[in-house]
Amino acid sequence: MDGMSSAPSGSAGPSRERVTVGREPLTIDEVVRVARHGTRVVLADEALAEVRRTRAVVRGLADGAEPHYGVSTGFGALATRHIPVTLRRQLQRSLVRSHAAGSGPEVEREVVRALMLLRISTLATGRTGIREETLLAYVAMLDAGLTPVVHEYGSLGCSGDLAPLAHCALALMGEGEVRDASGVRMPSAQALSTAGISPVELEEKEGLALINGTDGMLGMLCLAIADLRELLVVADVTAAMSVEGLLGTDDVFAADLQALRPQPGQAVSAANIRKVMAHSAIRESHRTEAWERRTDRFLDASRSNGLAPFLADDPGVDSGHMIAQYTQAAIVSEMKRLAAPASVDSIPSSAMQEDHVSMGWSAARKLRRSVDGLARVLAVEVLTATRGIRLRAPLTPAPATAAVVDALVSAGAGTPGPDRWLSPEIDTAYRLVTDGTIRRAAESVTGPLT
Repeated sequence: MDGMSSAPSGSAGPSRERVTVGREPLTIDEVVRVARHGTRVVLADEALAEVRRTRAVVRGLADGAEPHYGVSTGFGALATRHIPVTLRRQLQRSLVRSHAAGSGPEVEREVVRALMLLRISTLATGRTGIREETLLAYVAMLDAGLTPVVHEYGSLGCSGDLAPLAHCALALMGEGEVRDASGVRMPSAQALSTAGISPVELEEKEGLALINGTDGMLGMLCLAIADLRELLVVADVTAAMSVEGLLGTDDVFAADLQALRPQPGQAVSAANIRKVMAHSAIRESHRTEAWERRTDRFLDASRSNGLAPFLADDPGVDSGHMIAQYTQAAIVSEMKRLAAPASVDSIPSSAMQEDHVSMGWSAARKLRRSVDGLARVLAVEVLTATRGIRLRAPLTPAPATAAVVDALVSAGAGTPGPDRWLSPEIDTAYRLVTDGTIRRAAESVTGPLT
């Protein structure tokens, strides 16, 4: 697993498949395959032809006497200065070097790879004026598994993710630092040399083309959407397990009731829950009874329908899952704080040239933390539900629930008994949530859940 990611970690090395860039817009799945699973990239022939065509336009602008932004002028609040031909390559180098000003912890490898892929996609449109050889070198760096060191802080999301993209451009120039395919941190020049890639000497407009974009925040959004698609299904599975283990009713999820309020997502979740709870002996044991809640209810003897307080083996001597719920509650509270929109705050920059900024990078960073938090909340729920369901013996759960319980128990988590060190079990449940095991176990019985 990469940093704050909550999606399946995938294969360690690059896959044999390729993602073609420059023919059609990238899909979220393609971004995930490259960023997270190491799928290689190939540029469409028509994209390279368009890159060559527009580069000729830039050369024409560079040769003219009239100033053109990013070609023969300074940047931002310094755009009023006309830059002579002899200084224009230095202008591009200086832009990248000065903007590679990030600080703080390293950003996760998958985020940087997503950022690089999306920048390649934009460059391949032929609308930025990049040279073909520069674009090909960028693709080669990505395919070689060289990941520039990018830092947490540095983007305001106004003219784009300037600092993160600048750190990538710096690596392309053979400066700064990268991590190689094995994760070893080293100077960019050394890594490029080992991979057989020549450092790029930037020409007119190329520095600007490499750093002016919102690819970092977009990459994180793509990864988060992919993660949430998986976690929403897991949330339905854990909800069904909790309802079942608490002797709740599945009547409220009936299709005819859902049709009375035709909200598509609600109907999909209800259908998933019905599938997971199907043929449950636990449910049939109280078919004529009603109500439902989740992890906290499991632990409250007054509301858990006969389970021991906190699912403890010997309540009073043992505390069971008492503090696991504290952990869950702490994460939920953190998620509430993270839900405050980043866009409500702005701060002027570049000598008031950029007086309102989106803070989109910061919003995406918060989203990643929240997605990871959701995965951990679901991990505690599935762990608690598994223990609670096992305590309902000799009543047997639904076959889909049993498959999930078996997967968790086989991994060494969720078994009732005296108190033991609980953190490793929570981590195990988190891994099974995020690597797709929980979903696959349920779907082995129900078929595809949506």
